[in-house]
Amino acid sequence: MSDNIKRSCISRILVDAAYSAMLVFFIPAFAQTEAHMAPTVTLEPAPVEHVFVPQGFDDNDNAEVIIQGRFSNACMKTGMVEKSIDAEKRLIRLRPLSYVYKGEPCAQVIVPFIQRVTFGTLREGTWKIEVEGMPSLAPLPLVVKRAVSAAPDEFLYAPVEEVVLLPGTLGIRQKLVLSGNWPVIPARGCFVMKQLRTHLGADNTLVVQPIAELLPPEQCSPNSQRKRAFQSSVYLEKSLQLDSLIHVRVLNGESLNKFYESL
Repeated sequence: MSDNIKRSCISRILVDAAYSAMLVFFIPAFAQTEAHMAPTVTLEPAPVEHVFVPQGFDDNDNAEVIIQGRFSNACMKTGMVEKSIDAEKRLIRLRPLSYVYKGEPCAQVIVPFIQRVTFGTLREGTWKIEVEGMPSLAPLPLVVKRAVSAAPDEFLYAPVEEVVLLPGTLGIRQKLVLSGNWPVIPARGCFVMKQLRTHLGADNTLVVQPIAELLPPEQCSPNSQRKRAFQSSVYLEKSLQLDSLIHVRVLNGESLNKFYESL
């Protein structure tokens, strides 16, 4: 083998060895940096401030409560709510959780949240609700009454999609405005809003019952049969205080909830 070929082989070996050494040095450092920068998601107890308990459920309703709180930054999101139901003691225990994203910059803003927690049908009686880790948080009892009919709701509720509270000034009462779209009716006929009932509970939960009625075709105008959008309003007898919940019963058996918060 000539001297030139020997020198070329030695040079290639030295270059390969140096490159391998560089990989050994840089790859662990790069991997550590990537691991340090990778975001993680953990489940932690949610910062619950209120448990609103709507009243008026029967033992054939899907009973529910609404939890409310405020996240301290934009890297917290609502998670699951673990629950246990003791039918014998009529006791419900809640463990609300939130997703916390770490390893990313977070906007330092206060983020309000509300979350609906359903229990299915509950036995008639007065139920107690406890929130794990928050002994000072004592919600109102959840009162379940015996159903007066086999129907899922005592009334036919309107399919409300939006609710807005207009503040009253200079002695004018607050105005509650509800809107939505009537469902399609296979047979001829029309829906009308018959009555808006409101009831303010001791925990500042305003239960709204938008009672609708389905009229036969002969009682409907041509315009009412074509028009599906609706809007209805009511003036509140008593103004809502800050940190209140507006709880609207809707046609599909669920509810529409809006939190009216303090500034």
